[in-house]
Amino acid sequence: MAIEVQTTQNVTIDYEPAGLGNRVLAYLIDIVVIGIWVLGWVSIYAITDGDLFFVAEEYGMTIPLYIIIAAPVSFYHLLFEYYNHGQSPGKQFLKIRVVKVDGSKPSFGAYLLRWLFRPFDIESSNGLLGIVMIVSTKRSQRLGDFLAGTTVISLK
Repeated sequence: MAIEVQTTQNVTIDYEPAGLGNRVLAYLIDIVVIGIWVLGWVSIYAITDGDLFFVAEEYGMTIPLYIIIAAPVSFYHLLFEYYNHGQSPGKQFLKIRVVKVDGSKPSFGAYLLRWLFRPFDIESSNGLLGIVMIVSTKRSQRLGDFLAGTTVISLK
């Protein structure tokens, strides 16, 4: 089922929902990007002889390495999708994007809802719940998409 978008000039554009294969491949690309981030910081940690803290002297505080690594990893999808118009690097590479089911740009709340349900859709079920939802819903929505009123479309 195509997603219809009404432009301001009253022209209707139809987008196809992104296929399961493209969504899974985009996720795997994102895992590689995250892995590079983590390996980079672990390498810096090793090169600096295991000093766990980086000192921000001008503010008089220390920042644990695990925060430098974990915060971007934890918020990766939420921040990339919000600030990069519905696209993580994997989605951008495969030319797919998160949109509202009416084709409009999602709000921060919609991205947040998708992100909050990611652990249920993907991580806790090894992707099984997300896959079942994507192949069984007419707009190819995982649970987070369904609740947020979003879907992922192909820009090709």
